[in-house]
Amino acid sequence: MGFIGITKTLAMELGKYKIRVNAICPGTIKGDPMVRVIRDKAKF
Repeated sequence: MGFIGITKTLAMELGKYKIRVNAICPGTIKGDPMVRVIRDKAKF
């Protein structure tokens, strides 16, 4: 079970108490800096 699964489970369990559960998962954003990183890694 990953982070999203735990978040969904907590949301279901705590929803009956009117408690909301949110998650912010880090990830990449495709922009000029990330395109350069991907291009440089493709060389290897």
